[in-house]
Amino acid sequence: MTKETIKKEITKTTKGAKATKPVETKPKATKPKALNITNIKKDVKHLDEMIDVTVGEYSLKVNKHFKASAISEAVFEFLSDRDKAFKAGKSIDEVLATYMLVIIIKKFTSLNVPDDIDGKIDTLKVLLDLELVGEIMDNLPQGELEKFYQTLDKTLDEMKKNLDALDNELDEMDIKNEEVRKLVTPKKAE
Repeated sequence: MTKETIKKEITKTTKGAKATKPVETKPKATKPKALNITNIKKDVKHLDEMIDVTVGEYSLKVNKHFKASAISEAVFEFLSDRDKAFKAGKSIDEVLATYMLVIIIKKFTSLNVPDDIDGKIDTLKVLLDLELVGEIMDNLPQGELEKFYQTLDKTLDEMKKNLDALDNELDEMDIKNEEVRKLVTPKKAE
């Protein structure tokens, strides 16, 4: 069909047709949902959405959203593991800078990272050796990572304030004996 033929067909089919005014429709006012467990459980499901990504030659699922509860769990796990390692005489200081990454990967991807500290460190080393850590982190939503790091910073700041307050209280109590002071003063987080 040529352009002219199409124009003729359009003119033929619209001849005699009455022009109608478009009907204006007002958007319906949505009534707020009742705040109840059923409704909020339905609404929170979208936060569990995962997306498929390719990391090197591997496929992996990553969370599209980081739930506030999962962020808190990850921060607690990091602090708890650090405390457990210290109490057990293990040093995770050599990997401390990157240790948080394995916890992020554990909490916000489909990779089955072990729960024990040694397993996490082994997994981290393998991921580092295969140069996959950076790729995995690049595939996580950057806005969600920022939210995570803000929570971590806030938690560490609060801990530092609490430790400083405890230190001040000890000074006020005038504990002179260094051995006693070490027993009642927790190690400060760096």
